[in-house]
Amino acid sequence: MDSKNIMHVKLEFEEAREIKKEILSLEIEILHMLNIIHKYRELRMAELKNKQSINLKFKKLGANIVKMKKIIPKVQIPEKYNKEKKEVKMPEKKIAKEKARTDIEFQLQEIQKRLDSLDQKF
Repeated sequence: MDSKNIMHVKLEFEEAREIKKEILSLEIEILHMLNIIHKYRELRMAELKNKQSINLKFKKLGANIVKMKKIIPKVQIPEKYNKEKKEVKMPEKKIAKEKARTDIEFQLQEIQKRLDSLDQKF
């Protein structure tokens, strides 16, 4: 660089001290962030190892279930018992879904009433 391009700025002592404080505080914050990132990476790696371990255990469990199904004898259930179970289960599911819908609709109506009463007050 030529000496023509060099620029000097004069700072007061207090300004320079404040700027140095800000720079040091920024460095501290950056170091804290780096520490957090490092901890995150360690935790993420531990999480991935745990997930792999769980997946391996599930695969072994699935293989064991297949083996057990081959070993255990199959039980013949009369068809009349199978039909009764299917007929009983289906209406219960529908009733539960309808009940949940009505509960949600009721809650929405209550909230709407509260909003209307607040609008009328103001």
